[in-house]
Amino acid sequence: MGIGPSRKVGDRGGAALKASFALSRRAARGALDPNQRIRGGGDLFERFRERFAAAQKEIFFAVYLDGRNRVVREERVSEGTLNAAIVHPREVLGPALRMCAASLVVVHNHPSGDPAPSAEDFAVTRRLAEAGRSLGFRSSIT
Repeated sequence: MGIGPSRKVGDRGGAALKASFALSRRAARGALDPNQRIRGGGDLFERFRERFAAAQKEIFFAVYLDGRNRVVREERVSEGTLNAAIVHPREVLGPALRMCAASLVVVHNHPSGDPAPSAEDFAVTRRLAEAGRSLGFRSSIT
């Protein structure tokens, strides 16, 4: 026995329901727009601002780009503690190789609100840049 009256969903109702589910999925994954170009830090800030705003732990993401700097995919690489996230180059660069990404950018939050990079931030960035260069990725890190 059903909970309410049994009704068929027509074409219009089905389309609306399908659109609603699509919007929910997009909102849940952070509105991934595969055609969005990453032109700089401001684009990354806008892309991650809401996800990082309420975060209580450090979260580290990799954003994989095609040859025109359009987002191909993004991955949550690590979720750590209040002030640290463990990141290994293979976790960042492995997916880049598998999907033939032309380039990638990495981003993480500081739940403390202090945007100053830590010594560990610099060390992780150097390790990633060095590993990436050995695999043919250009680095804008000097």
